[in-house]
Amino acid sequence: MRQRRLARPVIALATAALVALVTTACGSTDDDSASAAPGASGEPEKELVFAGPGAGLGDTYKKILEQYTSQHGIKLTYVEGLTTANYSKVQTQVRSKNVQIDIVQVNETLDPVGTAAGMFQQLTPEQVPNLSQLSSFAAPSAQSGPVALASPYGLFYNTEVFQKNGWPAPTSWSDLYNPTYAGCVSLPDTGSSGTNAAMLVMLNKIASGGYGDVTAGLNLLKPVASQVTIQTSSDALNAVSQGSKCLSVFTQGRVMQVAAGGAKVAYVMPKEGAPLNAVQLEVVKGAPHPVAAVGAINHFLSAEAQPEIFNAYFTPTNKNVPTPSAGPGSTIYGPAEMEKAGAFPLPAEATGNFPEWARQYTAMFAK
Repeated sequence: MRQRRLARPVIALATAALVALVTTACGSTDDDSASAAPGASGEPEKELVFAGPGAGLGDTYKKILEQYTSQHGIKLTYVEGLTTANYSKVQTQVRSKNVQIDIVQVNETLDPVGTAAGMFQQLTPEQVPNLSQLSSFAAPSAQSGPVALASPYGLFYNTEVFQKNGWPAPTSWSDLYNPTYAGCVSLPDTGSSGTNAAMLVMLNKIASGGYGDVTAGLNLLKPVASQVTIQTSSDALNAVSQGSKCLSVFTQGRVMQVAAGGAKVAYVMPKEGAPLNAVQLEVVKGAPHPVAAVGAINHFLSAEAQPEIFNAYFTPTNKNVPTPSAGPGSTIYGPAEMEKAGAFPLPAEATGNFPEWARQYTAMFAK
């Protein structure tokens, strides 16, 4: 299979930026801004402004959105940028009551913050009928909007290194602190906040039976802290692909992208399950084109549009989308397989406590 252009990671957030966003977002809107979304009935407006990623994932978004906009004669303006940058733009626009963006892509760490701050419209099944077709892991909640696409975090390893050493394939989050592999393990830094939070959530679960006790989770890493390497998720992906490291954490889609290009890497969903890198599309509170925005999201969640998401190495969230037999989608979980494998939304303990978790994690590896 030929090598595909890698999509820019959706989940890489600098810790300082995340802390600042959490700090400034809360209370950033007036009380009346938390009202329900306006009705989406009637003809959509003739413009739509969407803020999303670039590269391969952005190309997929544009293709799906243009299916909708061309049908309704809508002019699409696509604002390309990193997730945190687009979120900051929307935050500023909402606070100044000068909203220019209709829909913004957010992720599992930012969406609860923006929702709590009243930055997004509340979407209902009456407005968005395709909400009823979403898989259980993608359903909206009081804390976050509907998940439009997802990829499970998990382990990935260099198959040649493991084979050369006679090691069995990893199966558990506990393999990250197995002394047998410690010298070639790469752990995510706190700038890779989604990956880091997902790992800590599962270590907490192993150590304490719950998700919130980061001290217990970090204690599992202490015996190997001097041997493992701390890297960004992207650097770890490169290092494991090249064989200078042997085991790390990232999303299934990103791993399968480099595997498609010939890298000797394999993804493993650990036996304990895994949190999701979840991508939400939110209608901004006060959007200038609310009817077009709501209609675009309904289309994006449809069984007709969502097969395109496989081509970006993500899992669609509409439960009626089958896994293809060929192409990128054949290498990653479909919606039903995702549920069966034990993937689940990142718990609130992670999104609420991550700045403190990051502080303790950084302090431990600084010693």
